[in-house]
Order: sequence, then structure tokens, then C-alpha cells
Amino acid sequence: MEYSIVIRTLGKAGTKYLTMLQCIEKLESKPKEVIVVIPKGYDLPKERLGYERFVRSEKGMVKQRCKGAEVVTSEYILFLDDDLAFPRDFVEELKKPLEEGVADVSLRADAGRFRAESGKAWREWCDGKRHF
Repeated sequence: MEYSIVIRTLGKAGTKYLTMLQCIEKLESKPKEVIVVIPKGYDLPKERLGYERFVRSEKGMVKQRCKGAEVVTSEYILFLDDDLAFPRDFVEELKKPLEEGVADVSLRADAGRFRAESGKAWREWCDGKRHF
């Protein structure tokens, strides 16, 4: 299953952001792309994967996630905040209900901020056409 990662940040998380990038590097299932959404006027983070794409948006959790959803090229999106850490099999666990066809949205029960969602579903939510 192909997926993209969208990270919203202000570019100030420092070592927490670096830890998250290291977790992305160790994932068993690699993303097609990593999009980092940062508000206009904020400096880009110094910590880098080397292959991520930076996108500017208005400041705000929902605005940044919606901007990320607009530019991804995969059907599925893993939305991350810039201060998260997760295990190597994190994506594999999130993919199970999606691959089984029992869900359009997969959430991590012990950490509600982890989300893997159908890009179409998220775009519909951003447009006010869908509710989770």
C-alpha cells in the first residue's frame, strides 16, 4: 500500500523533530514521499531527511494538514506532528484495517495523534463534506 507522510511543524521542535525523522528512516514500510508543511514566515527546520519536500501554508493545525493533503500524490496519508516517536512496525499496524477493507481511517488507539487516512476522505473533511 502506497502512502505519503505529512508533517506539520513550526520548525522549532529540535531534538524531538530529529527523533521523529529517525523513526521515519527506520519504518519497515517506507513512504512514497514526505511532505513537511510549515507556516509562511517560519524558518525551515535544520534537521533533514534529505528527500522531504517543504510546503508553505497558513499557520494552524488543520490548515497545515489540509495543505499537506492537497499536495500529496498517494491515496493514503500518515499525518504526524513534529514531536512524535513510533516503532518500526507502526505503519504496518495502521495498514491492517485499511488493507482488510474494514476502514477508510486507521487510528492508533494508544496515541490519538497518529493518523493514517484515505487522502480522499481527508480532502473531503477539509472541504466540509465529511465528518469523522
